[in-house]
Amino acid sequence: MKFNLKTKKEHLEFLILRFTSFVRNPDASDYNTTSLRCKLRDVGVYYLFLSFVICLCIVALITFLQNIHLINSLEHVDKNMSWSKRILGALILAPILEEGIFRYFLGPFRKASFFKWLYYFSSLVFGWIHFYNFHPDAAHNIFLPIITLPQTSLGFLLGYIRIMYGFWFAVMLHFLYNVIFVGLSFIFD
Repeated sequence: MKFNLKTKKEHLEFLILRFTSFVRNPDASDYNTTSLRCKLRDVGVYYLFLSFVICLCIVALITFLQNIHLINSLEHVDKNMSWSKRILGALILAPILEEGIFRYFLGPFRKASFFKWLYYFSSLVFGWIHFYNFHPDAAHNIFLPIITLPQTSLGFLLGYIRIMYGFWFAVMLHFLYNVIFVGLSFIFD
């Protein structure tokens, strides 16, 4: 199937609507039954683009809050870590381990009555645990939800991908997302 620009835009809008609808009311949907090629395109292109745009908007907000001195500057813990350890951690270990810890179990519980709360809980904890990516600063504690908003929003998206496309698609999106940001950190360090 060939896509023209209008069709691509409509498809992205459809995927965004489907995702936001799921976040509002997580259901026990069965895995997406589209072809592997369509799943790879949706997750590897459209949802990657969506997660990147969301993250950039939130990072802009956090930067603005830092510039007006509402929150102190954030310093990454791994700033002094070797590049090989950063790459191993962010591109190999994090996608597999974090998806295994925070989202693998969502599949078996997809039909449980408490699934909605499990999805929300796993997304929030995934985001908030990333607070430890930064050097501790007591002034940041009150801003935990804002500081971790990029990771929390990614947690909601990865949970959706886990349920609608499968575990390995969530791992793939997590990996691609980290590739972009590790690549950017190479450029801007």
